Amino acid sequence: MIEFIGIGFIRRKGGILANLTLREDWITTGVEAGTREEVFKVLAQPLYDAGFVREGFLEGVEEREKNFPTGLPTVPFGVAIPHTNPQYVKDNAISVGVLKHPVTFTVMGTDDETTEVRLVFLLALNESQKQLNILKNITSVISDENFLKSFLTMTRKEIYEVLKVNLGGVI
Repeated sequence: MIEFIGIGFIRRKGGILANLTLREDWITTGVEAGTREEVFKVLAQPLYDAGFVREGFLEGVEEREKNFPTGLPTVPFGVAIPHTNPQYVKDNAISVGVLKHPVTFTVMGTDDETTEVRLVFLLALNESQKQLNILKNITSVISDENFLKSFLTMTRKEIYEVLKVNLGGVI
């Protein structure tokens, strides 16, 4: 059970999960990208502009993705949840991209399986132990096939509202 306890905080069994910021203008729909790196660049820019991440964040995300892939082979399309090491992050934040066309990502926990991704949650977390909890919460949001499919037709505002409700007030 997740309980909203204040702006940006949620309480979950075991304590406060995270202080995570998502702004409506950090959600990009119709992202035109042919590679993971292009996706990362689009989604990282608002975090740089707002001062939530440090120099090297983008490169850190790219490097971590090569070594520890984040693609999830969900149905009807794949989802990716890239992130990097805490030293590149000033404040916890998330940026979201709905891709116009699928981009190939390597499946989490493999070296050679791939999935065609249409939805990306770029995480900027300054404490590595928070990553697992945030990943679990996002995974619960994307586990319903029909709900996941609806992301492709939602507006930026609709996605923001859905995430605000379904991530239990994290944002």
